[in-house]
Amino acid sequence: MISLTVLIPAYNEESAIGDVVRRCREALTDKVSALEILVVDDGSSDGTVAAAREAGARVMEHPMNRGYGRSILTGVQNASHEWIGLTDADGSYAPASFLDLLPYVEKYDMVVGARTGMIFWGSAVKPPARLLFHQLAEYVTGQKIPDLNSGMRVFRRGDIPGVELKFSQGFSFTTTLTVAYLSENRTVRFVPIPYHTRVGRSKVRYFRDTLRAAQILIQAIAFYNPLKAVLPLVLIQAVPSALLFMVWFIGNFPSWALISGSVLMTGACLTASAGMVMDVLRTATRKK
Repeated sequence: MISLTVLIPAYNEESAIGDVVRRCREALTDKVSALEILVVDDGSSDGTVAAAREAGARVMEHPMNRGYGRSILTGVQNASHEWIGLTDADGSYAPASFLDLLPYVEKYDMVVGARTGMIFWGSAVKPPARLLFHQLAEYVTGQKIPDLNSGMRVFRRGDIPGVELKFSQGFSFTTTLTVAYLSENRTVRFVPIPYHTRVGRSKVRYFRDTLRAAQILIQAIAFYNPLKAVLPLVLIQAVPSALLFMVWFIGNFPSWALISGSVLMTGACLTASAGMVMDVLRTATRKK
């Protein structure tokens, strides 16, 4: 059995945190060799700290709100055990779902609880956005990703400093973690788990956090595979260029078609060259 620190980032979750802590202890006490429940309070203004301590958790406090990602890093840096089990403080993840993840932890670098059910997919607006981000993330990593930003996962504490992509300090931290592990060819197992309605009011700001997640995926493409970053730009220029050449050659159109096609093809070649230079520099830098 492994030794496990259950890490729970919390911000104004007084109504749910105590129950989450107690349910974690009930579910895991006999399933791991040693258990720590660590709550990182991110500058809450309610009774989150008192409720967590009353339920028996070890609590660390940020003096001000620093973000979900920063809370996770604080917890990882101060955890007592080798393995970190991450979950949310709002009751949306059942602590008993850790039992579905634990059988895989010693075979994989990270085990992720892949959320299922209608609550995960949400309203009519959310499914298309989720699918779009999943497709983009799969393009970045070249691997299937059932749940990009699940808040329940288990990973080794010592692996986090080795993840090269700079972390987001906000809600997109788990997106960063998933993309970084897969892009670095670490082994990740996705295990289906149920997902429940949270207790209290959500802290997620969908427009802002969606933009942030998109930024992270773009950064990941540029960092891990620059050729993938430039490929769409190359195609945007090369395809119209080829069509213009065909129009000029077959239809004997004026010279503007030839000139326009040549300009676009030159741009495509320069863009591709820039991508190859970036890829060489990235490879050389990572070997040092």
